[in-house]
Amino acid sequence: ESSPGKGSDFRVYLPAVPELDAEDTTGEFSIEQYLGNGERILFVEDDEYVRHSTTKSLQHGRYEVLAVSSAEEALEVIENEGRDFDLVFTDIVLSKMNGVDLVRLLLRDRPGLKVLLTSGYTDEKTKLETITEEGLLFLPKPYDVASLLRWVWKAIRA
Repeated sequence: ESSPGKGSDFRVYLPAVPELDAEDTTGEFSIEQYLGNGERILFVEDDEYVRHSTTKSLQHGRYEVLAVSSAEEALEVIENEGRDFDLVFTDIVLSKMNGVDLVRLLLRDRPGLKVLLTSGYTDEKTKLETITEEGLLFLPKPYDVASLLRWVWKAIRA
């Protein structure tokens, strides 16, 4: 906020960070313990760079990844190809249908499906409070490879 002759006020709003589990607070862990065993992940991300780099990281982490750029593509893959996935990992802020609505739709038909949500936003776009109330796992962006692998591993085994 700025007013002539009065100066400016700056307010910084930092995103909420989910509480860490006791296992996450040790500061030391091996990425090796979070490597996959060929589990299949449907990754939904509209940003091409993030989609590419995260897919590569997951593949190097020994996961099989099918990456799509929209919720509609994800629904098409699941419905038309009948593919079974161990995890749906989706960005929340997508065009047309958001990731939360996608997950709700998928869980309605597949109640045991494992999901992990992600976003760089923590405002009303993400519905973060609703997500945590529903017990869904959330990985905030930006994430590093170690955090990515740890949260994917945790989500698949939840």
